[in-house]
Amino acid sequence: NNRSWTLSNTLTYQDTFFDTHNVEVLAGTETVEERTQFVQGTVQDFFSFDPNFTSLNTGSGTRTNTSSTTETALFSLIGRLDYDFANKYLLSFTIRRDGSSKFTRNRYGWFPAATAGWRISQESFMEDIAWLTDLKLRGGYGVMGNQLNVDLNNPFTLFGGNQSNTFYDITGSNSNIAQGFARQRIGNPNAKWERNVNLNVGFDVAVFDGQLEATFDYYEK
Repeated sequence: NNRSWTLSNTLTYQDTFFDTHNVEVLAGTETVEERTQFVQGTVQDFFSFDPNFTSLNTGSGTRTNTSSTTETALFSLIGRLDYDFANKYLLSFTIRRDGSSKFTRNRYGWFPAATAGWRISQESFMEDIAWLTDLKLRGGYGVMGNQLNVDLNNPFTLFGGNQSNTFYDITGSNSNIAQGFARQRIGNPNAKWERNVNLNVGFDVAVFDGQLEATFDYYEK
């Protein structure tokens, strides 16, 4: 049984100042929560495998069962500012603050990004080049957070046991067994978000009224 829900809220403001300054601002939040429940039972050594006969009660082997419940949650704050001047100089800034239930001491991480572009073809010194339709230089730098590869129980040291390995025969007979525990995993409360740094530079060019277009990129992660 798996249930998840996502709630996203964004607010955008857009305006133009003095006919050449275009600004767009976005602010938002996002919440994600997922809950999973799991139950399993097994048995072997059936007298017959007739589908009308087989069930967990009709196998002669030892019955086993297991179950689990997991829950994860994310909460994010998002902000973005886009600006362009006369469609020639382009800037964009983004900031995220993400929080994950998989971490404790370092639950939240900040992840910024910025991009810039220069549409050279809009400059006055390019007006006499009739065959050039568009030429734009651009670059970007950003940090992305990742927590998908982190175990749900990552921050916690867990204990458990079973009758074969950790239970104790107090009286010397199997009629009186005391439950015991052993450490199953070592927690890491100092774990934090993985940070992936991305860098790209490139340019776009179009010639002959857009009949031929090309894009060049250098990307590094």
